[in-house]
Amino acid sequence: MYFKQTFAFLLWMAFGLVSSLYAQQTVKVATTEDFLKALGSNRTIVMAPGDYVLSNFEYLGLADYREAYDGYELLLSDFKNLTIKSADAKKPAHLIAEPQYGYVLVFVGCQNICIEGVRAGHGPEKGGCAGGVFSFEDCQNVTVSNSTLYGSGTEGITASNTQDLRCENSIIEECTYHIGTFSNGSKAVFSNCTFRKNQEFSMINLRDGSTLVFDKCRFLDNTAYNAAYPDFSDPVFDHETGSTITLKACIFKGNRAGYFARRQAGITLAKTDPAATKNTYVKGLYAE
Repeated sequence: MYFKQTFAFLLWMAFGLVSSLYAQQTVKVATTEDFLKALGSNRTIVMAPGDYVLSNFEYLGLADYREAYDGYELLLSDFKNLTIKSADAKKPAHLIAEPQYGYVLVFVGCQNICIEGVRAGHGPEKGGCAGGVFSFEDCQNVTVSNSTLYGSGTEGITASNTQDLRCENSIIEECTYHIGTFSNGSKAVFSNCTFRKNQEFSMINLRDGSTLVFDKCRFLDNTAYNAAYPDFSDPVFDHETGSTITLKACIFKGNRAGYFARRQAGITLAKTDPAATKNTYVKGLYAE
């Protein structure tokens, strides 16, 4: 009897220890150094208002970095159950990547990631070639909400083999190449988001059987138009055969592009008129 009671007690203690190790911790940060040290699994990082300049990775904790063309970008690998959020919704924490060609945050092999109420982009110069805002590679269950992703940054979101990505009540604006690129079967849903004043090439790119849904989103004043060579202008949506896009109750206003979409196959429109309200598609709605 004594042995059974002792064994049960030890088992209960072990379970409690394991549970405490994996319990969600809340960490409040106010400096870049504190933010970098706080990154890891099973935690909620609450960021005080202010600028967090991601250029010096001397104080890394569990995160890492990888080389970009003109510096380094922050690399978060194999993290689970990580939330990054602003403490004050009216004064969002500002994540800034100084390397012109690096992403602000790169997630690889991560699960259950939430980014809430932040502002993120590059400084002080416009991004070029490869400097996007958030990159997700081989990730699952990602939520970006109530955030602004801005250029300079070549595009707001890049996703490869990423499942269950949700972007809600957020803005992607003034990016210098695209709004986003989705490849290797990525699946994402955008709800009540605004995409405005992004430019130069195709706005949304889908490859390798990727799937996107846009619900009550607004596409405003985006440009995929080559004034010097109009025949080489890109579409708003550039999707390969096998990739699909669904647009539900979305608004298009003031956009200028070569086409609305690369091909009509794979596009589903529900209560959405891409030609309404001062949009210009110089070569028609569809290339194919």
